[in-house]
Parts: sequence; structure tokens; C-alpha cells
Amino acid sequence: MANSQHVGAIGGRVSLIDFEVTRSIWSNNYQTNIVQGLCDNNLYFFFTGCSVKQGEIVELTGRIKSYVLEKDKYPMTKLSYVKIKGKEDATKTNNTQSNDFSNLFG
Repeated sequence: MANSQHVGAIGGRVSLIDFEVTRSIWSNNYQTNIVQGLCDNNLYFFFTGCSVKQGEIVELTGRIKSYVLEKDKYPMTKLSYVKIKGKEDATKTNNTQSNDFSNLFG
């Protein structure tokens, strides 16, 4: 995490192979799963309707929505329109309007 950087340009697309899910929790507020993970030593997070488990390695594509700091320290890239290979129900993510994700996972 210490080497994490913001990735790409906002609005740009990413294709992540070997994305490791480090956290996946159900949000009652958003009625969807919030997924955080690592790929190439960079942190990412996104909202999805599909179920992925902590420790799972997946391949995904998405669009860069914004940049945030996890715990006000670690650069993290927020994705939208995430498609996870092999998970058909993950075609579109929830676009939340909140801009404060610095302590999203506590």
C-alpha cells in the first residue's frame, strides 16, 4: 500500500489482470458491495452488484471515476462501470455522489 499511486486519467479506461480483492463488504446505505483491492501495487475500489470474496483474484475492466486517499494517506483510484470477467451481473456499478471516501473501510 505504501507504494500505491493514482492510476491513469479520470474518464480513462483500465484493464486489470490479477486484481486481488483485499476487502469486499455489503453496504446497507448503497445496497451494493464495496470492493477494495490491489493490482500492480496500486489500490482501487468500486461498487458492484456481484459477489466477490476477500482473497479472490479476478480480471476486470472499468473507467476511472476519481482519485481518493484511503485513511488520508494512501492514493486510491475509484472505478465505475466495472465488468468482472466471469461475473455477468457486474455490468454496471452504483455511481454515488459522495466525495468523502477517505475512511470508507474504517
